Formats: sequence, C-alpha cells, structure tokens
Amino acid sequence: MKTFKRISTVLIFTLLSVGLLLALGKKADGLRYPKARKADQVDDYHGIKVADPYRWMEAMTSPETKSWVDAQEKLFDGYVKDVAFHNDIKQRILQIRDVDSFSMPTKKGGRYFFTKTEAGQNQGVVFVQANLSAEPKVLLHPKKFLKDPETRLAGYSVSPDGNRIFYSVSRGQSRWTEDHIMDVDTKKVWPETLTGVGGISWTKEGEGFYYVRYKVPEKGKELQARLKDPKIYFHEIGTPQSEDKFVYARPDNPTWLLGSRVTHDGKYLIITVAKGSSFSGWVDFILYKDLENSDSEIVKLVDGEDAKYAFEGSNGSTFWIRTTLGAPRGRVVAVHINKPERENWVEVIPQSEETINTVSEIGDYLVLRYLRDALPVVKVFDHQGKFQYEVGMPSIALVGGFPDDRTAQEAYYQLWGLLEPGTIYKLDLKTGKSTLFKRPQIKFTPEDF
Repeated sequence: MKTFKRISTVLIFTLLSVGLLLALGKKADGLRYPKARKADQVDDYHGIKVADPYRWMEAMTSPETKSWVDAQEKLFDGYVKDVAFHNDIKQRILQIRDVDSFSMPTKKGGRYFFTKTEAGQNQGVVFVQANLSAEPKVLLHPKKFLKDPETRLAGYSVSPDGNRIFYSVSRGQSRWTEDHIMDVDTKKVWPETLTGVGGISWTKEGEGFYYVRYKVPEKGKELQARLKDPKIYFHEIGTPQSEDKFVYARPDNPTWLLGSRVTHDGKYLIITVAKGSSFSGWVDFILYKDLENSDSEIVKLVDGEDAKYAFEGSNGSTFWIRTTLGAPRGRVVAVHINKPERENWVEVIPQSEETINTVSEIGDYLVLRYLRDALPVVKVFDHQGKFQYEVGMPSIALVGGFPDDRTAQEAYYQLWGLLEPGTIYKLDLKTGKSTLFKRPQIKFTPEDF
C-alpha cells in the first residue's frame, strides 16, 4: 500500500538531488565512478538475444554487489560533504516529512480497520474501531509481536465479517513472507503458519480463503528468486497448510501469473491468468468456479487472445469485465455465465476520450478512475452504466483508494502530492459530495503555495 512516507521519500530525494546538482555541477568533471563489471550474460527470448551484463547486481547480498554499493555511497558522501547548505536542506525536508500518516479505513462486519504510522517510525500499527466515533484500539503492534528488528508487518487482510485478520511478516526487503491468522476479539493466533502466499480472497463466511501459492526459494536466495510455479489453493482456518485443497494451476506455463477472487456474494471463485511475469492489472483469461456446487468444474469465461481483460465485479451470474476489445482506452461489458459468447455481451460503460485505469464496485455504483491530460479523473456510474457524476477533486494530486465494498454507502480515497500529504477524503456515493476525513498534521501551510 502506498503511503505518504513512501512517496515523500521520492520527493525528498528529487528535491535534494536537484539542489545538489545545481550547486555541484562544476565538480562533476573530477568524479571517478566505481567500475561495474560487465558479465557475458545473454538471454534468448523466442529467438531474440538480449544482453544483460549487470545481472550479477540482482544478487543484492553478494560481496561483489555490496562492495560496489559501498563504493557508490563513499563517492556520493565525498561529493556533498563540502556543501554548506546540504545538511540544512536535508534537515528541513526531513522535518516537513516527519508526520504521522494513516491508511484509508476498511469496513468489515460493521467495524473499521486502518493503520497509523507515527513520525519517525518505519512500521504502521493496525487499529480497529467499533464505529467512526469510537476510540480506536490497537489490533496489531509490530514492535510488540515482532521480536526480531529485521522483520516487519508486510500486509494484512480482514475477513468479511470482521472477526479474523490474516497478516504477513517478512524479513528485511524480501517479498517472501510467513503468514498467520488471528481472531480480532480474542487476539488468539491460530496454530498454522503459511508460506509462499501471493494474496488471498476470503470466503463470504470467513471460514477460509483462496490464495495463490508460489514455490518458496531456498534460504539465502530470497532476494534473487523470481515468482514461479503459481498454484491456487483453498485454506480452511485451523488446518495445516499441508492439508490445503488444490484448485488450479498452469504447469504448462510456470511463469504465467494467476489470481483468485471470491465474488462479493460468495457464489463464485474467479480465476485469472496473465501471460508473462509482471503484474499489469490486465489478464488474458478469466475462468470461474461455482462455489455453491462442490462438484462444479472450472469454466473458461473469457479468452483474451486478441485483447486484454480484467474482472471488475459481479451482479449474480453476470460479471463485469473491463476490456480493450474494440476499445484501446477500455470499456466495461456485462457477461452472463449462461451466455458467455461475445455476441451476447452487453456494453455497460463505453469507451470514452479518457483511458480507464481502474474500476471499483462500491455499494450500488461502479466507480471508475480515468486519466485525462495526465491528471486523474473519477466518474461514478450505476450498475446499468448510467453516468451519475464526476467527483470533484479537492486538489491536483495522485489519487488512490476506492476499495471494493458492495455493502458501503460511502467511499474513501487518498490524495498524494507536493502539497497533499496522504490526505483522506470520504465520498458520499449518493450525493457525490466529498468531505475531509483525515489529514496528517503537516509542518507547513499548503495554502501558502
């Protein structure tokens, strides 16, 4: 999840670098950069040879990589040490950045869950609230349950009824996690530990979840390991991972990416397949399984040989699909599982002048984020595709949020920018009015700029 601290770190580095480059431009001629070894590494991709001479740097913990990084840092430190205002700039920017930050609230089972990262801390604390006016209570405090300083809370997911929380713990910068389940009310941690998990989707009743499992790398090779051999499993709470039920895999293409998602009503499991090894939001195939029939087969709904697709929600047995088929900027169509042929598709939201970035199903509405002249635009439609209104953004900034929630009457979104430090707004879906929900206590006045 993006936070103000992550984005502001980039802004700090950019501002500091610009200032230093302007001040030190004349010194650059005398720099002697550390030499980077060029290896004879060439990969063959479908008959096309691609050189990758610096592949060895991907081994970030190797002595050679560490030595090269240390030399780069030594060069930079020597480059800036004589600049009188270097430290003044750094301290002022760090002072501006040093504020508490918050995640958007997530409503589950009538309760609200969010994280708060205090100034000077690199990990957030997970809180739960009975309602928005109630006192927040600590649910997960990393410093209290993670004894190893190298470990961190990597993410969490709350069951639809709000009674259980799945949380991931990672070491250092590794993407590989150990995963646990805890009861929200009693804080009882269930005995099983899961590994290789790449994202989960709870069942409607919260008795278990579907997830993508990747092959776990050997110890010591976590930072270099690539995601491969994904398989979809079902985990029942209270059972060991070794007893998880296998659901789906593509052993013929071990580098393809799989996804799993349970529809909001709990009736269907959606399986997505994307060719390639990088996440883009688009997939090539969409399949489904009827969860109300234990003997049901997995059925292919959409085949994307000539276009890209994304599952965006459902209304009973009708699925909303975002596609580039006949619409390079994207459109939304409704596909009924009993009539999946393209000639039976119903266009819900046609292609527009703007490119669709995301679609969210919130309450009785579809909330679409577009890109217009490099700026985010948010439009709201009903389930039949009738345009309701365009959300008036409080300021020019990056927009995040609008998580799926079919039970909600409101939506939350967050703004990040030079003058927007992760400010959270609440949108009344019926009226289209945005109100300030939470803003970090920043150490400057945005209106002055």
